[in-house]
Amino acid sequence: MTLAFCADPRFRAHVEVLTPPLAVTDDWDTFEHTAHRAATLIVVTESLRDWSHLDSMRRLRARLPGVPWILLTGRSERNLLELRRFEVEEVVFTTELERLEGAIRGVRVRKVRSTLAKFVSEHEGFTRYKKRLLRALFEANEPPRSCSEWGKLAHVAPDTVKYHFRHVKDRGGPPASFLLNANLVLAALESAPAARSWSELSAVVNVDSRRLHRAGTMLTQNAGQSPAAPLPSIQQVAKGLGQSLSSAP
Repeated sequence: MTLAFCADPRFRAHVEVLTPPLAVTDDWDTFEHTAHRAATLIVVTESLRDWSHLDSMRRLRARLPGVPWILLTGRSERNLLELRRFEVEEVVFTTELERLEGAIRGVRVRKVRSTLAKFVSEHEGFTRYKKRLLRALFEANEPPRSCSEWGKLAHVAPDTVKYHFRHVKDRGGPPASFLLNANLVLAALESAPAARSWSELSAVVNVDSRRLHRAGTMLTQNAGQSPAAPLPSIQQVAKGLGQSLSSAP
């Protein structure tokens, strides 16, 4: 669920039409008490100066460190100066409301990516050498499409990646193919937040739609989708990712 605090009726209608599930409230106490159930939190305020809920927002953020925040606010010189006081993952200005839905998907993609990176970095099967391989994967400007490309990024022999991650799988961690495909889908979604189908997404990031479909199916565990089907929501991707990590052989 996406939860939004919006006390300004001028922008409430723009927020309410976003892709569900979405809840909007103009009461801060309700927002605070419901925030723990949200996948993303949105705060809408035209002016940031002397905003009365800033301290409460900071306390709530500290209490829910895993939930990404989006701030929707006016684009003024005064607000630009105030922004440094607001620790949020994304800022969208009221003059660019068309970016809001893409921003929601984007912050969730980045959260799923960081969750995956944290999982593999803390897993007992990953040595320092393997973590170097993972940094090459997650920090690449262009996501590698194969273990061979992955190896080139990390400056190792093509078969090295598969060899090392075979031992990780033996210890209960995810295999190289899962990490490769998970990163591929997340990178594609991040590059094209407005895409609505696998085929549309493939045209944007220059990856075969069948490959993206297979990778998305691996994450969402939804074998019934076709390459022309709508993209899964980022909640579905996150859920599939979590299930795959927790059930890795």
